[in-house]
Amino acid sequence: MANSNPIMRRGIRILVAGIPDIEIVGEASDGQGLLELFEQRKPDLVILDIFLLHVHGLEVAKTIRTSYPQAKIFTFTRESDRKFLLQALY
Repeated sequence: MANSNPIMRRGIRILVAGIPDIEIVGEASDGQGLLELFEQRKPDLVILDIFLLHVHGLEVAKTIRTSYPQAKIFTFTRESDRKFLLQALY
């Protein structure tokens, strides 16, 4: 999971903790940290904020999709600009 806001990460952790068969294997506060964590753990699912520090979330998603196409990526954002929302899908 990656989000620059520790309160958001905690909230997501609490929500996800109640889902059977899902284990949180790590958290990152920025895009570079997430890519490093992903390389180490190779999770099946990434919960990703589009706006991250150091490496933008859309670039992180693109890197993960290219290197590990079997990984699922759940993106979220507070942004309402269609441009970002459409880029997150592809």
